[in-house]
Amino acid sequence: AGLLVWPWGALADSYYEYILKQYLLTNCTQKRYLEHWTSSMHVANKLLVRETKDFAYLGDQDNGGFSPKMDHLACFVPGMLALGHHKGGADRSWLNLAHRLSEGCMKLYNTPTGMPPDFVSFSASGGVHITSSGAHSRLRPEAVESLYYLHEATGDSRYREQGYAIFKAMMRSAKVGSAYATIRDVRSQVRHRDELPSWFFAETMKYFYLLFAPRGTVDLSKFVFNTQAHPLRVFQGP
Repeated sequence: AGLLVWPWGALADSYYEYILKQYLLTNCTQKRYLEHWTSSMHVANKLLVRETKDFAYLGDQDNGGFSPKMDHLACFVPGMLALGHHKGGADRSWLNLAHRLSEGCMKLYNTPTGMPPDFVSFSASGGVHITSSGAHSRLRPEAVESLYYLHEATGDSRYREQGYAIFKAMMRSAKVGSAYATIRDVRSQVRHRDELPSWFFAETMKYFYLLFAPRGTVDLSKFVFNTQAHPLRVFQGP
């Protein structure tokens, strides 16, 4: 009782994403969803975003205090912000923040395996600390998802280049025979778990495809991807 925990990772992430996407699904006609999302993003920016010289990162709000712990799951946020600007008409400042947060997400990939841990903690200077409890990698899609939305919004080739570096690392570290497997510890020589999450093909590989395909392969004015990367057609009225 009385505890306030506001994470960007599991248990809360989809809520903020769906406020924006509900607005987009209504063909941008129900402005209250955009207003709700924008006000939430302003509060989140104030409480949960921390800036370094070269990038930004997202922490958690825990019992009223800031925690510098960042889940890889939170790497969906840059894509959500880019989409909000690109198709929702949100201010360009959100796109600028999306880029800096995406650069923060790329820091998670600076490991011996080239794969990201499930979560990290950032130091005040922007250093990345990986603990044993968070050192595994589950081949999650969120960073690649954000690179896709940022590329769609800007056409900047750097996002494809970053995505290709992730793809090559995944092929090198996660490939096992005719399939793929999650990684026990990204800090050392690759050791695999006997596990392949369903989102690997449903989301991670789908966003790789979309990132490398020509811009506009999926018209984001006509379709909205839900949190599991399934395309939903924008409402066109009766």
